[in-house]
Amino acid sequence: MRQAWALLILAAAPAAADEVFLKGGGQLRGIIVERTATAIAIEVAPGRVTLPLSRVDRVALGSSALSSFRERAAKLPGDDLAGWLALAQWAQERDLRTQAQEAFDRVLALDPGNLTVHRALGHVHLDGRWMTETESYRARGLVQHEGAWMTPAEREALVRESEAAATAARVRAEAEARVREAEARARAAEAEARRAEATAREADTQGGIPYPAVFLGGPCRFGCGHRVVRSHTHPAPTATPTPAATPRPDTPAPGPVRDPERRGPGSLPWGPQSETSRRGAP
Repeated sequence: MRQAWALLILAAAPAAADEVFLKGGGQLRGIIVERTATAIAIEVAPGRVTLPLSRVDRVALGSSALSSFRERAAKLPGDDLAGWLALAQWAQERDLRTQAQEAFDRVLALDPGNLTVHRALGHVHLDGRWMTETESYRARGLVQHEGAWMTPAEREALVRESEAAATAARVRAEAEARVREAEARARAAEAEARRAEATAREADTQGGIPYPAVFLGGPCRFGCGHRVVRSHTHPAPTATPTPAATPRPDTPAPGPVRDPERRGPGSLPWGPQSETSRRGAP
């Protein structure tokens, strides 16, 4: 029983291929079709790859599904429709897409309406002819938008909805930014008010005059010669008594001030004269 399972596994396993091991890691599996003194060309399922020998570490030769396809294709006559169809299906099962397409094209050249080939290739029958699925969408007037096929009107509606959603998102983001900015200004004003209140309390406690915070960094208005680094307080000025003026020793004492409007004797030329005045001075 175990031997039977081993035989089945060996039969299902793909045959070994030519392997090109690259310097620094990595490898390619396929059929080596050309090798020169400076380069090596290996044909893999999607196509041919040419590498400089400076990148090749070593080469391991072997057989592969690709080499088997080439061998079988070389033995088939050009008009063997059943043979090419079988080879195409065999290559498709082994994920040899390029080689399977090559074999299917040979079948369609012999039988353009072969239903098996068209179904295997995913073709669609539309308006009396076979075409690929993409060609059928375009033939029906559909357009592709974000990986899906739809009518032009549906695409325009989706574009408008997308633009409206983007505009709404932008407006919402701008409104949120304005709200955050207003909240930040309010927090800053509140913090400034708390600092001013604290400064006022400190001034009341020390009995001083607080220096306005708006003049920070300027010269002190009290003439102390310092520049204000932070809000500081000067003590309240006190009234200093002015000393009385001391008279000079050589200054005569002020005499009585004569009032010109007095009507005393001898005060005016037209007033009554004294007896001495009338008799004349001695």
